[in-house]
Amino acid sequence: MKEIIEKLEKATGPDRRLDVEIDCAIRFPALRPARKDDHKEHQRGFPPSEGDIYVPTGFLMANSYTSSIDAALTLVPEDCYADLIERCAESCFGTPGRFRAVVNYWGDERYIGDTHDVRDIALCIAALRARSDGGEG
Repeated sequence: MKEIIEKLEKATGPDRRLDVEIDCAIRFPALRPARKDDHKEHQRGFPPSEGDIYVPTGFLMANSYTSSIDAALTLVPEDCYADLIERCAESCFGTPGRFRAVVNYWGDERYIGDTHDVRDIALCIAALRARSDGGEG
């Protein structure tokens, strides 16, 4: 999970390859991102796209975590909720002008906050950190 978070922090915008890595880590740990030549193994007529997950019978399309707030929200652990997804002002933690996402724990004062230039990626980072902190994923 740490490697994915580091890649998200460096991302400059939505990234389908990162979406696939997140899906393989969270929803499909037994699967892997598709490679360009995977279609040749089963004599399919088309190569996979960057957002595909390889399965023996074809390809699955990964959720768009880095470009959809709805998909990013599904990464928030069950014992948490997302809050304060907004642009940082001078008074908030992080760099002013960046988006801030906070994942709070229900019935607890703990929270995990992160900032990024892309709102959906800020939430992905905070949610994946909460999963790592809580032992999920």
